[in-house]
Amino acid sequence: MSNPDHPSPSTVASTRAYWDLLAERYQRENRIATDRFHYGPLQPDDGVLRLLPDTVVGLRCLEVGCGAGQNSIALARRGARCTALDISEAQIAHGRRLADEAGVEVDWRTGPMERLPDLVEGPFDLIHSAYAVPFTEDPAAMVRTMGGLLGPGGTMILVVGHPLYAGEWLEVDADERGVFLPDYFHPPSDRRTSDDGRHDVCCRFYPVSTWFDWLREAGLTVDRLVEPRPEADAGACAYESEEWRESLEALQKVPMVLVFRAVKANAPHRSP
Repeated sequence: MSNPDHPSPSTVASTRAYWDLLAERYQRENRIATDRFHYGPLQPDDGVLRLLPDTVVGLRCLEVGCGAGQNSIALARRGARCTALDISEAQIAHGRRLADEAGVEVDWRTGPMERLPDLVEGPFDLIHSAYAVPFTEDPAAMVRTMGGLLGPGGTMILVVGHPLYAGEWLEVDADERGVFLPDYFHPPSDRRTSDDGRHDVCCRFYPVSTWFDWLREAGLTVDRLVEPRPEADAGACAYESEEWRESLEALQKVPMVLVFRAVKANAPHRSP
């Protein structure tokens, strides 16, 4: 199994501090359902996209970079056996409270996703991650590691940033705005700094074909690729906030996320 290089202890500490500092405000300002599986802010949920297996009852599920684990809680409410991992102890604390309120059990794990093989034991039937893998320095290795933890016939659902979302919005003329992306093959990264200015994280963007190739190299077959258009109806969203609503008009013109569903073969391919 491939294992991404472990980040240094100082990098892990700084990354954890960033998300810990953000957790309280983020969970307060964002409304994220625990009874619907989401694919990101303002995105159609699985009731619309229908990427999850037809039934999740009894499936072993792993969420990578779970935040407060709302998707894991939603799956647990439907009978799945869920493990959820995040680097932030503050986010996991929110998740424990939400799981208690929902009356379900989730196996919470705390640590950097780069140490995934040390923190969980496979195989899993479903591995899902919503906008977390782009924050690792080596997403290709991360995808391989996740693929290695997936059991035969298992499914991976991976949500990442759309490369066009890395562009800059500009006024084209008096009545129209558009996205300027200087280099599609090397989109700029999104570097974020904590409110106290002491910690930062970096979200990286890649061309669609790059993610596709990484999934194939992990031994998976991509059977669905979705570029969802955000929901205009607030009631239709499983994940939203007032701040995200302010970006709705732009996000309905350029996709924010790419959603891949990939499956692992039931048995290794053997040459004749």
